[in-house]
Amino acid sequence: MIFFFDLVLGSGITAEAEHEFFGNGINSATASVGFYPTQDWSLQIGYYADTLIEHETLHGHQMHAVPMPGDAGQDLDYELFAFSSQFENDKYRALTEVSINRTDASDWNYSIFQYGAYKVTPDLSLYGYYDITSVEDGGVHFALGEEIRAGLGLSYFFTTTGVVKFELIEHENDMLPDAKDGLELRMQVAVGF
Repeated sequence: MIFFFDLVLGSGITAEAEHEFFGNGINSATASVGFYPTQDWSLQIGYYADTLIEHETLHGHQMHAVPMPGDAGQDLDYELFAFSSQFENDKYRALTEVSINRTDASDWNYSIFQYGAYKVTPDLSLYGYYDITSVEDGGVHFALGEEIRAGLGLSYFFTTTGVVKFELIEHENDMLPDAKDGLELRMQVAVGF
């Protein structure tokens, strides 16, 4: 049995233009531990905590934040717990990811992702997935709602770093007022360098 771990301390997401290393001290921490029950299967849990300094003034976050009266310029604490299970052998691949998160002004929100694939050949796979994100109480930073995706697909690796995918996806989103719900057919080409 093989164990592994990570520990990262950071300065967090800040509103400072200078981007000094640890200009506001240590504001974020990430810790994770995991192990391989078998050669084909890994399990991992993790925790992430951060302080979003003056979160209302962060570049790019103003459009996503849900402002509250008197909230401008305040720091916002954020934390996330996550679990991951990954299995892969010659014929099957499976991935489960579960996370819960909150800010200091919200209830717990959750996300679940489940993926399973059958390898027809080493390069060709049939797969399905289910993905849900639910924001129960967004507090001052996240919009309320739920987004759900379920899909079936076919992926083909034409090189060791290139893949083409065809997916049929059912999508529901009540987080954004102009979200497009319904059935989609997608094609994706990805090449790594």
